[in-house]
Amino acid sequence: MKVRNPIVVNKFYPESYMELLNDISKSISKEEIYSDNLDNNINEKILGLVLPHAGYIYSGKTALKALFKAKNFIKNNNIDTLILIGPDHYGYGKNISVDDRNYLIPKNLIFQTNTEIVKDIQNTKEIKKNYIELNYEAFDYEHSLEVILPLFYFIFNKTFKIVPITITKQTLNNCLTLANVLFNVLKDREDFLVIASSDMSHYLSHKQAIAKDSKVFNYIVQNDSIGFYRAVIDNEINSCGFGCITTLLEFKKLFYSYRNIYGIENKIVEYETSAHYSKDYDFVVGYLSVIV
Repeated sequence: MKVRNPIVVNKFYPESYMELLNDISKSISKEEIYSDNLDNNINEKILGLVLPHAGYIYSGKTALKALFKAKNFIKNNNIDTLILIGPDHYGYGKNISVDDRNYLIPKNLIFQTNTEIVKDIQNTKEIKKNYIELNYEAFDYEHSLEVILPLFYFIFNKTFKIVPITITKQTLNNCLTLANVLFNVLKDREDFLVIASSDMSHYLSHKQAIAKDSKVFNYIVQNDSIGFYRAVIDNEINSCGFGCITTLLEFKKLFYSYRNIYGIENKIVEYETSAHYSKDYDFVVGYLSVIV
């Protein structure tokens, strides 16, 4: 089996990331983790998470808070596989790309790819040939999935199976197509979690980023995939993984309808901008974490 080596170590996160994440986690109080009533999510099912993918000193706390909140559910329900959906920042893919390699992270840890699910995605009959393609180039330089993996190891002290997916062209059609493909492949499984990797507004002032990003929060809470997508476009929100979030919301809609589960809202765990850490309020990136 081929292995993808880490390419943003010592850029987005240090090789000794355990120490850094330990320091970051100390700033998260137990009250912050357990103060919210998550019974609506926990008693039914957590299907996925929205997590940011910036350098840990900027977005690490926002991501860790969501993982701490979801930790018991993930452990108690024997979640085995992470379906990782990220943007293709460099545009090496066509529409949607998958990767069947194992992923190496520092400490010589291997996240093995769930090749069964990867093959099922590729073999979905309803999609055109090569619409979802095996394409290593779409992942070779991409950080949005790599930075998620050490966070899971830090929280759970183990690796998971993974299904790496990138969306190059984040059109609504591509997002809905991918959601339908994932639904058909995963609808009768219980052992997975879908991770939408995305940052929010880029390179605005702190106030401008909050004003823009907050316009989509209600659509996320209500699990309105189409409303969310249109609000991003209409408000010109420069979110790099908005299509990944759209896909996750649409997938939940299909999955819950199939299971006859209704009325469960998503939970926004935290929204911050990089100004909270950099103290630069003129030029920020927004970071969001959500339990879906």
